[in-house]
Amino acid sequence: MYAGALGDNAVERYAMFLTSLELIADINERRLALTPWTTSEDGIHNTALEQVTVILRYFLGAGSVLLAKILVEMLPRELSFIDQPEQRAKDYLHYRQFFIIQDSLDRVVECQSLEVSIMNRNTRAAWLIDQAYDTVVKLLTSDWM
Repeated sequence: MYAGALGDNAVERYAMFLTSLELIADINERRLALTPWTTSEDGIHNTALEQVTVILRYFLGAGSVLLAKILVEMLPRELSFIDQPEQRAKDYLHYRQFFIIQDSLDRVVECQSLEVSIMNRNTRAAWLIDQAYDTVVKLLTSDWM
């Protein structure tokens, strides 16, 4: 509502406000300043999903996988429950699934490096690999990308 009341160049003016926040400002303060105009209003969710997927594609295309993962972790969970427009919602959920897969594969590697575990090492590794395999196949057999 605030950005809408700014009139002409509202988006640019609000963007200038956001960039004027000090980088040393607390992450919660920066998130709070960004949240009320980007993701909390139901009418803005479509635009939020569109911009999130554009930014995620950019980060991944630039090889900044960690930044993309951090972005997904910072977003409100409510975005996961949006189902319209269908394609944007599916893209967003597939990106989330991509990072779940990445975490699964990281756990497999971590498990392989453990010397002692509650399960026998091979059993635990096999379980993690099966879990990672299932999520990878689910993503790759969807119509995403």
